[in-house]
Amino acid sequence: MVRVIVSILSPLDDNRWSYHVEVTESDGSGSQTRHKVGMDKEYYEKISTGIIGPEDFVKKSFEFLLKREDKDSILKEFNLKQIREYFPEYEIEGSVETTEYYTKICQSVDVVCYTSE
Repeated sequence: MVRVIVSILSPLDDNRWSYHVEVTESDGSGSQTRHKVGMDKEYYEKISTGIIGPEDFVKKSFEFLLKREDKDSILKEFNLKQIREYFPEYEIEGSVETTEYYTKICQSVDVVCYTSE
């Protein structure tokens, strides 16, 4: 099991954001990797449909990667849209997981939420 922490870095511009991501083993070893991740606003809006915030989307993307590879295998610096080059299912599964995540949040606070589906 790992812990993923996402921190916002200075935006590259109005349409490109940058994040620092730390992935730490929760087994007490303290083993950690650090990553610099870029994300285009247009890509974020396309895949997440704005259902969750950008930081949560980055975190969900890392959770997706960690289901498929060890934290040490994840590139140290990349743009999120590069994930689809290695894992073509990323955009489909990422969109579905985002919608499921949003639905769970809505249910936990007992409100009716709508998606663009």
